[in-house]
Amino acid sequence: MLNGKRILLIIGGGIAAFKLPELIRRLRERGASVTPVLTKAAQEFVTPLTIGSLAGEKVYTDLFDLTDEAEMGHIQLSRVADLVVVAPATADLMAKMAQGQANDLASTLLLYAATFQFPDGIQVLSAGALRGLKDTRVPMFIAMFAYWGLGMPL
Repeated sequence: MLNGKRILLIIGGGIAAFKLPELIRRLRERGASVTPVLTKAAQEFVTPLTIGSLAGEKVYTDLFDLTDEAEMGHIQLSRVADLVVVAPATADLMAKMAQGQANDLASTLLLYAATFQFPDGIQVLSAGALRGLKDTRVPMFIAMFAYWGLGMPL
């Protein structure tokens, strides 16, 4: 099961982001804690208030938040996660991952996870946004979680 698993959910700015509240709800039903990060573009599709209410956690949106950065909070977010999920993984986010860019909170977290947690650390699971998170995609996500050994049955 997902009891006690900490998932860092990076939400990209695509129309498929509207399906993420359902994913958050289902992850929490299975005992996972979900820490959401919204890109600037994601905030055009879903609000921090909606995502934060469903996640039961603070929503992170800004790399240069004075309160969080007093303790290098962006590093801590990746460091404590058991899994990083990027959904929808927009072309912008995928390009940043491929090129190692870190010019916003989401890409900085991904670079840290890839660079400093590799090879035996955190896993990054991304779902491309080109087809969107259609109704069939939430069950597909659950199957992917089961594949990664997180015991999330269909």
